[in-house]
Amino acid sequence: MQRRFRLLALPLAAMLLAPLGLSPAAADSGALRPNATTAVSWLVKQTNADGTLSSTGTEPDLGLTLDAALAGMAGGASRATINSWIDAAGKSFKNVSQDKGRVAKALVTLAAAGRSTTSYGGVNPQQIIRSSVTASGHIEGTLPFGQAFGMIGLARTGELPTSTVGFVAGQQCASGAFSRVFDDKSCAAPDPDSTAMMIMALRAAEAKGIAAANAPRTKAVNWLKAQQKPSGAFTGDPQYTPTQNTNSSGIAAAALADLETAFVTKAGMWVSGLQVKSGADAGAVAYNAETMQAANGVVSRVGKGQWVRATTQAVLAFAPIDFFRIIPRFERTAPYTLAGNHDLNGRKWRTTCEPYSKTERCRTEIWATTVVKENGRFVRKDGWTFNNLTYLPYMTESSWTGNPLASHNMDPGFTSGGRQWRTECHTPNTGKGACRAYLFSTVYAASPRAGGGYSFAQEDKWVFNNIVMFGSPAWR
Repeated sequence: MQRRFRLLALPLAAMLLAPLGLSPAAADSGALRPNATTAVSWLVKQTNADGTLSSTGTEPDLGLTLDAALAGMAGGASRATINSWIDAAGKSFKNVSQDKGRVAKALVTLAAAGRSTTSYGGVNPQQIIRSSVTASGHIEGTLPFGQAFGMIGLARTGELPTSTVGFVAGQQCASGAFSRVFDDKSCAAPDPDSTAMMIMALRAAEAKGIAAANAPRTKAVNWLKAQQKPSGAFTGDPQYTPTQNTNSSGIAAAALADLETAFVTKAGMWVSGLQVKSGADAGAVAYNAETMQAANGVVSRVGKGQWVRATTQAVLAFAPIDFFRIIPRFERTAPYTLAGNHDLNGRKWRTTCEPYSKTERCRTEIWATTVVKENGRFVRKDGWTFNNLTYLPYMTESSWTGNPLASHNMDPGFTSGGRQWRTECHTPNTGKGACRAYLFSTVYAASPRAGGGYSFAQEDKWVFNNIVMFGSPAWR
């Protein structure tokens, strides 16, 4: 019989997870995520030398570059790619900071990416937007798009004034739609794009506990659903963008994400039909069917800006998520969350990951010399030995409620399977948004003797066993 220096309890970890409530499924099935990946990859290739994207020639379009950063977060771009777009737009941002709608978009993008929202390109986006909220609730100088971005940005960075919801509700048409401009009393030209953005703003308000947002949001959702064409597409403003197009369809999918799955899926499938599938421009998405047919799979220099703009919005149809919840996807890193064999810091590591409940669990082992007890004698052995388990951040903290591996209980800890455990959460040791669990175990140690051989010691102590990372299904 042999006993290793660390007593493992993998069955215990599984048993503790069994009663977990399941987190809500993501809005999309994931079937179109490869489309999002190729779309983002194509956008990366269109990046100018200065790091921006362009609507015309190589002239920097800061708003479009921020759109790409948002699309990158939805579509699974690396943090390096997302940050490079944000940084590039920031170089000249002070020159356009008088445009409140653009500042509001920057505020949302920065908050979503986990960047500073008070210092960007020489200005303070959060202060600009907060100080621009008038007594009526209108964010001064904005159209519906800018108002929506401003509300979402304020909600993501602190308090959202309830007056903004009152203002928006007062601008809503009787049908539930919103116009492209404010104070359109006739409501003769209801705009699906503006309505989609207002839905996202009202969803943000609801998330902040503003109950008055519920009724106008419900009316707007019902109106927007009714605008979906049999093909699955949406049109935009009846005067300027009346055709079925991927821009409007992507924004609508984002607005309806997690609310109306069937509508979102249908929109995504239509948009996928306008994506170039092969060749140098694989991943690019056409604005509409006519553009796709004329291109015949090749994006020309003339009109490329339209493809770039369409592709940034189309990503939202492939990986739908509203702007209040959009964040960069979780990036796996060696050795604890990236499956495979790794050589790090002069040590060999081996990690395997498997689906678990609504998340994944990764088991990490390290090649090490351990001490075991065989037939009453201590023996040193080289081999793979358990290091820790990591539960990936694809479940919210509330989804772990009731599980002692995910709630702070250092004193007195808890007992399970006859073993003593304790867990710490949100401490300097764990960092915000995570817990570490420790198991009281018997540990053997070997110390070299001056005359040769080893001296062995035995100790009972708390040993790190696993980490639970909190997050969201949207982080996949």
